[in-house]
Amino acid sequence: NTALAVWTSDLKEPGFTAWRYQVDDLFFGNPAPGLRLVGDGTEGRDGVVALDNDGDRCDGVYIAEQGRWVALERANGGSTLRGAVELDDVDALSTMTLVAGDGWRVDLVVAAGLARADLIRGDTGLQGVAVPVQRGQVRVAVVADPVMPELSVSIDGTLSLFSFDVPPDAPRATPAFTIDAGVGDSLCRQLAARR
Repeated sequence: NTALAVWTSDLKEPGFTAWRYQVDDLFFGNPAPGLRLVGDGTEGRDGVVALDNDGDRCDGVYIAEQGRWVALERANGGSTLRGAVELDDVDALSTMTLVAGDGWRVDLVVAAGLARADLIRGDTGLQGVAVPVQRGQVRVAVVADPVMPELSVSIDGTLSLFSFDVPPDAPRATPAFTIDAGVGDSLCRQLAARR
């Protein structure tokens, strides 16, 4: 019962998955069991871990839960872009494009001390929820993850936009959106080394 409780409560925690594979490495070595690549059709069994890894870069770690993938980790620079925008005036109406793809973009609309993210696809759009912002640097996270699927934009840690309709190509940041440098050590790279 204790093992089942730990498994159930910590299944979606990156630290639990890292610990799981450290214990496995200690006793059994490489290759690690249950590690797959996203898209190989193994997401049906709970607890299976999959990497979004093309060999050169590791974009994410997912775990199967009830027949679908759940993100454990998303590296910055692929389907997820985390960074900052500089807002000089939060009172006047202004619009800047944060990310864009083929036939779509995400705009940041600022006015009256509020900011919201809008998804624009061709002639249609999805308007986000406005959140309070201050003048200066504003933290933004854009997720366009086709694995989950999820398109979301958070502004200073508050969710502004969410959609299950994910554009087919990865987001590309505009010069207005400064992406954080250096991804550091990641769970994805640790697990990829064990395949």
